[in-house]
Amino acid sequence: MTLGRLTDEGAIDRFADVVRAEGALTAVGMGAALAVPTVASTLAGFALAGLGVATLVPAATQTADELPGLPHGNGLTVVSWLLRAGFLLSPAPVPGR
Repeated sequence: MTLGRLTDEGAIDRFADVVRAEGALTAVGMGAALAVPTVASTLAGFALAGLGVATLVPAATQTADELPGLPHGNGLTVVSWLLRAGFLLSPAPVPGR
C-alpha cells in the first residue's frame, strides 16, 4: 500500500478512472489468492489487492471534502467517522470461540 500511495500521487485527481482500474486490480489479486491456495500465490494476491486499494481512501476523503453544497470539512468528517465505524465493526465474530 505504501508503494501504491507513493507512486500514484496523481491518481486522486482522476478519481473515477482510478476506482475502476484499482477495483479490477483488487479483484484480480484477491481472486488469485483464493483460486490458487499456495503461500506464494496468496502473498502475491494480497500484494496486488493492497496495491489496488492503496489510493482509494485518500481519494475518497479528498472527494468527500470537496462535495458541493456542504461546508468545508463536513464531508470529510462523515467519511472519517464511517471509516472508524468500519474499522471497529469489520472484524467478524467467530462462532464457537
